[in-house]
Amino acid sequence: MTFVSSGTEALNLVAIGLVARARSDGKRAHVVASAVEHKALLEPLAALARAGTIELELARVDEDGVLQPGELARLLRPGETVFAAAIAAQNETGVLEPLDELARVAALARVPLVVDAAQAVGRIDRDWSRGGWDYLVLSAHKLRAPRGAAALVRRRDRPAPEPLVRGGGQELGRRAGTEDVAAIAGLGEACARLQASDRASVERSLRARRDRFEARLLESIPGAASPAAARRGSRRRRRSSCPALARRTCSPRSTSPGSKRARAPPAARARSSRRTSSRPWACPRSSRAAS
Repeated sequence: MTFVSSGTEALNLVAIGLVARARSDGKRAHVVASAVEHKALLEPLAALARAGTIELELARVDEDGVLQPGELARLLRPGETVFAAAIAAQNETGVLEPLDELARVAALARVPLVVDAAQAVGRIDRDWSRGGWDYLVLSAHKLRAPRGAAALVRRRDRPAPEPLVRGGGQELGRRAGTEDVAAIAGLGEACARLQASDRASVERSLRARRDRFEARLLESIPGAASPAAARRGSRRRRRSSCPALARRTCSPRSTSPGSKRARAPPAARARSSRRTSSRPWACPRSSRAAS
């Protein structure tokens, strides 16, 4: 486990650090990430792609926002893919990805799976020690602990990413700089309380609040529809009632230099130009749902 200052830093560390390690080993830097990852991961990956450091492919999701295992398997290249990334709970829609199935697909291809679990730990009834990941990111303030601490957890048989911050021996040389001990202690206390809590009850409460919110939203907006409204067994903590979600079936696009698919169509570029940050995929962002 490596303690850092935020979930954003942890995602940058694992993405940039694993690519740096792979390139030092002479491996081709090919990375696969779902198209609905948090921008804390997508933006550093896009920067690496623009610099010609990696070939990035974004895996499309279905109309419910779920990354299907078959789609991930289609893009993985055994011996070439440095890592695959899947967000446990999407930060805008609340969709829960099928981590166990995705992990099995990645393991068969011998590709490490990076999981951003910042929005999921403490909100769903899951024993994270069982696996379903090779590198796991969690954030303190998402667990009601003080801001300023996060953790990158890795399996013992996986290598540590190359450090982003050098110059000190903190965190066994994996992340230089004086740690925020109070924030880290708060993260540890939050995890201990979570371990002792009734996680199933927490998840039931969240699901009930989600369902009430969705029902009222559907009642208040004429013509609004939820793709998963009739499927209460859907893998979601919160569902989006925004019709744009049904359109967000993102096509995988390579962002390697010289790729003919690296640029979005003109309409998508026009949409992205009205936003504060550029994004390397050619699909519209859905409106923010409850988060």
